[in-house]
Amino acid sequence: AWACRVEKNVDCGQLNPANGAFDPEGEFAGYEGCCAISESDGVFSGSDRFDTVEERAWASPIWYEAP
Repeated sequence: AWACRVEKNVDCGQLNPANGAFDPEGEFAGYEGCCAISESDGVFSGSDRFDTVEERAWASPIWYEAP
C-alpha cells in the first residue's frame, strides 16, 4: 500500500484498456497489483485497490492482577 499510494502515487486510470497493464516503458510498469482490474467485453479498466492505511497502537496494562 505504501509503494502504491506514497512512493509512486500510482494512477490506475493509465492502464492499457486492451490488456489491463501499464506501459512497459512508463513510470508505473510492474505496479499493476496496485489496481483492482476489471474486464468487460474485452476492455480492461482499473481503480485504486488500497484505501488509506490507518495504523493504531495497542498495549496491555502493565499492572494487572488476575481476580
